[in-house]
Amino acid sequence: MANIIIIFFAILNLFPPIYWLFTSSLKNSADVLKMPPDWVPKTPTFANYVDVFRNQPALRWTFNSVFVSLVSTVLVIGVSSLAAYAFSKLRI
Repeated sequence: MANIIIIFFAILNLFPPIYWLFTSSLKNSADVLKMPPDWVPKTPTFANYVDVFRNQPALRWTFNSVFVSLVSTVLVIGVSSLAAYAFSKLRI
């Protein structure tokens, strides 16, 4: 039961930043920097997404991230396999 309560509060703590990230992406620059902030965008717009994919190399950034992740994963698995083999032959 304690694990369920901990998981519930962990999810509850993750929700506000993700909500803020998504709603901020639907605001224009002036609304994002406004104080006090609006929790719900008054005029949501997808112009920020259009701008990123038209004027920025977002697909290149995605490719770079996936490439670095895959290369890192393969290298870690390779080095870890060698270490696991060495530990399996270790006599204690």
